[in-house]
Amino acid sequence: MKIRSFKKINIILSVIFAILLVAVIYVLAFRGSIPSYSRDELGIYMPYFSADYSDVYNGFTDSHGFYIFDLNKSEIKKVKADIENNSSWFKFTGNSEEISLLNPVFGTWIEDYSIDINDCYVAFYDFSDDCFVYDTDGLVNCGCAIYDEDSERFYYLEMIW
Repeated sequence: MKIRSFKKINIILSVIFAILLVAVIYVLAFRGSIPSYSRDELGIYMPYFSADYSDVYNGFTDSHGFYIFDLNKSEIKKVKADIENNSSWFKFTGNSEEISLLNPVFGTWIEDYSIDINDCYVAFYDFSDDCFVYDTDGLVNCGCAIYDEDSERFYYLEMIW
């Protein structure tokens, strides 16, 4: 009788341990990842797992997110293929007109984190009009993906008011 009760307790504890292990792996792998609604809406390649750095704020009337990903070789191939096949991306050459596109919306993050946007690929998305844009004047609900080939980093910035 005692052996059966130990087997039942052992089985129950094993199931609880398996559930906790799956939960911990999920939290560690996806904490700080780009929200799925943004990923689905934009339709460009974005890394799936947790960001190497994230700064996310969700308020009552507004929210913002800033993510930095150091890409691995597989992710670099995927983002390069998306850049070649997706017209939403355009290359920043670093001239003052292009830099002035980013500054009204994301200038503080770019300065605070020393993002060198020269020769980067950029995709702006206007959530209000549901389209990619090439002008940030007046944007308040937008997302911006930046891929820096030199540092092999992917940045995602998002503001929703």
